Amino acid sequence: MVNQSDAIGTLVVAGPRSRELMGHVTAADLSNAAFPWLAARTIDVLGNPTLVLRVNYVGELGWELHAPMEQLPGIYDALSAAGPNYGLRDFGLYAMDSLRLDKGYRGWKTDIETGYSPYEASLDRFVSLQKPAFVGQEALIREAKRSAAWRKDSCLLHSTTKATPTRLPARRCCFEVRMSDLSPQEAGASL
Repeated sequence: MVNQSDAIGTLVVAGPRSRELMGHVTAADLSNAAFPWLAARTIDVLGNPTLVLRVNYVGELGWELHAPMEQLPGIYDALSAAGPNYGLRDFGLYAMDSLRLDKGYRGWKTDIETGYSPYEASLDRFVSLQKPAFVGQEALIREAKRSAAWRKDSCLLHSTTKATPTRLPARRCCFEVRMSDLSPQEAGASL
């Protein structure tokens, strides 16, 4: 095992026109059929093999480009040169974190950790109980039958006031709903 932290970096290209923008740095087929969501491919980017993942943390069409550090400035410059035609803007980690909350994506150790089951973390869409036996399968089958006692979910908070140290404007947050806190009518309704 070799630590690659100083050797490889990542650029995130995300947004509704990111596929068109990526066409300026690669001739690879980036269509949904050839490059579906959650796929990883090594493709040619500006003449160099680059690990590209069809995933990002902002909830839009997009890719992560994992390349050697010395290649990242050239990729960034090529994307930036083509970017004005596509509304390209730089964004930072805090913006990315806000966008992931808006999409309902979970963050490890901030929203979920090993103490949550996939059902409690509202990640049940990623659970297949029909897979061959796996660790925890029986417990998840029991939980699926009785429904989780509580779920972590996201919501939109609305406020018409300006932000102050004690009041925040409309934003997404994560919260927990404990079924015991709900009336039978609320517990039977779709949350």
